[in-house]
Formats: sequence, C-alpha cells, structure tokens
Amino acid sequence: MKALIVSMDMLPGTERLMPWRTVVEVAKYLSAQPDIDGVEIYSGETPDTVEPERTYDGVRIVAGGKDAASIAAYARSTSVGALFYPFAFRDIFKPLDDFSSLEIKKVAYIPGGIYPMAGVRALAAQGLYSAARPYLIENAVPRGIMLEKLAGAGFSHIISFSPYTAAIVVKYGWPAARSVCALPGLDGFGSLEPDYSAVERLGLQDSKFVLFSGAPAEVRGSGLLLKAYPHFLKANSDARLVMLMRTDRSSSFARFNEALERLPDKSRLTVDFERLTPAQLKGFFMKARAVVLPFIIIPSEIPLTYFEVMACGTPVVTFHNGGTTHYLSEAILTVPSRTPKSLAGEMARVCNDDHLHRHLCDCALKLSSNHPDWAQSAQIWKTTLQ
Repeated sequence: MKALIVSMDMLPGTERLMPWRTVVEVAKYLSAQPDIDGVEIYSGETPDTVEPERTYDGVRIVAGGKDAASIAAYARSTSVGALFYPFAFRDIFKPLDDFSSLEIKKVAYIPGGIYPMAGVRALAAQGLYSAARPYLIENAVPRGIMLEKLAGAGFSHIISFSPYTAAIVVKYGWPAARSVCALPGLDGFGSLEPDYSAVERLGLQDSKFVLFSGAPAEVRGSGLLLKAYPHFLKANSDARLVMLMRTDRSSSFARFNEALERLPDKSRLTVDFERLTPAQLKGFFMKARAVVLPFIIIPSEIPLTYFEVMACGTPVVTFHNGGTTHYLSEAILTVPSRTPKSLAGEMARVCNDDHLHRHLCDCALKLSSNHPDWAQSAQIWKTTLQ
C-alpha cells in the first residue's frame, strides 16, 4: 500500500514547525514499514508559487491545488492506497464530493484543535480582527456538519493531536472507536548536551530570568508579554525577562518593534535576535527560572516547545488553550485571564515561590518521562490503516 499525507501550505522552511513536523515524522515512520510501499506528502499550494516537488529529510513533497478535486486526481494518478487528509470544523464550506469516489482507505486528521473564545476575544481586543476571524468561524459553525461530510465522503477515522480534541469529535457525533488520539512525539531534544555559550554571551549566567522563545506573531503573545513586562517589574524585584526572537518565513517584527520602543524602562529586559542551535536553546531552557509561552491562541496543538521545555524540568507559564492545556494541566502554570497584569502576576509567582517552582519542575519531568516518542505516535496513525 502506498500512502499520501495531505498537509496544507508546507512551504520550504516550515517543515520543523507544527503541524508540519508531525506530518514529516509520520511520513518517515510509515516509509520505513515493510507493508507500506511508499509515502508522499502532498502540500496544498499552487505549484507555480513553489517547486512542484522537493525532498525533505528523505520524504518526497509534491505541491498541488488545495481543493478536493486536485487532491483526489493526484491520488488516482499515483495509485495510492491510503489518504490522510487535514481538516478544521470551519471547512464545512469546502466540497468533499471528489473524495467519495476514491475507493481507498481515507483517514482525516485535525492539525489544529479546539480554540477557546477567550483567545478569539483577546485577539479582537487588540485590533487583530483578521487573525481572530478564522477562529471565530471555527467556534460558530455546527461541528457535527463537518463530521457528517467526512463520513459521507468515506473517511473511516479521525486523528486528533490531544485527548481533549478526540473527545470533542465524539461529542459531536463521530463513533468513539474511530476517534483516535496521536500526541505529537518527543524527539532527542531531552538528551542534547546543553550549550551555555549564548547565555554567557548575553551575560545571563548568574541571573534569574523568565524566558520567551519564539516568533513575534501576535497569536504567540509576544506583544501581550511586552505589555506585561512593566507589571512584572513591580511584582518581582530581582528577575529579568529574556526574549529570544525567532524569524520564521511569515515573521513580521513591525508591531513587536513598535511596542518594544514604547517601553519606558528596559533595565531588566533582554531581547536577542541571534539564531541559536538546539543545544544553545536548551542551555537557555535549563537556566531559566520558567519559560513563558503566552499563546493567545494555539493554531496547531500541541506546540513542541512545551515538550522541549518540560524535558529540561523547567516550568511553563501559559494561557488556557484547549487540548494543549488539558493534557499538560498538572505540569504548567495556567494564567487566569489573557491580560498583561494577570500574566505578569503568574510570572512573578513562579519567580517568588520556591515551593511552587519545585512542584512544577517535578511535574514537568514526570510528564516528559511518560510521553510517547515520534515512533509511538506515528504507529497510532498506522493502526488506522489496518
């Protein structure tokens, strides 16, 4: 059997990010199985904007149209025996009829999750209406309609990336026996030898600091964190905020730089734009008092950064976000509301309270020790084909 995994907008440079990382890891695993004749990733993207085909980490990636007709036509032309197709509940407006005539194994998967309305409102409150719109629609549409469309098109199973999302699928009418949870897997980050050279370059080796690491996208909460920083200064007397800013293909620093420029007191703020190796990043995770991941909304659950931080035994401060929070709840410090003052309060609490800090460290290590690796996660995908 040959398998085709569809993944929307897997542009060059995004392969290591979620949800595309999951797709790559699953494709690699399935390719190594003796009863699988080959695996390709189909990136829903017009071929004239990217290379029509390329290879990443040994996996062939082809580009084509995002619509069901284009995907189904490619599946027929390459004689695949299994298709993995991504969807969101707001996709009820997309026609899926062309999949009905494909007499192959069809499995749907949810690369996103369940998005809380608190996150939608927080984005809108910052004037980020275009960012909030798809998540508002996701909450507004009747979820059962999309599940009915998938069943009508012959999809047998739905794979979710958290137990919470898998349960929601069942709640809205999908058979429980065919709603599957495959958590994103752990990789070798936990076994890396940490490199503290970048920590030393910034003069932080003897500092207590809370760390942010990621892109400046507003959904990741970098702007909200800058607004929280003045409150953090008042609530804590000795800790710093360190922000390691990553540049992604779609990164725009305009709003972030404007907010940074407006801060009146940067005495305990370090912002760095240097590219780090994984070992250097681990050095920061190991040294940090806590890592703050203030996702206003998590587009694709569960971000791998959570697992990387927890593998270091470092607490995470974050907002409530659907399946991510439900799975990690015992090992993270969840901020009550998406406001700068509330965020600053929890950042200060983990800095000031040694008992709380030790408890979160222990819980993070316990969760990491029991979490599946990528092979175990990908094996769950394979079971849906049998």
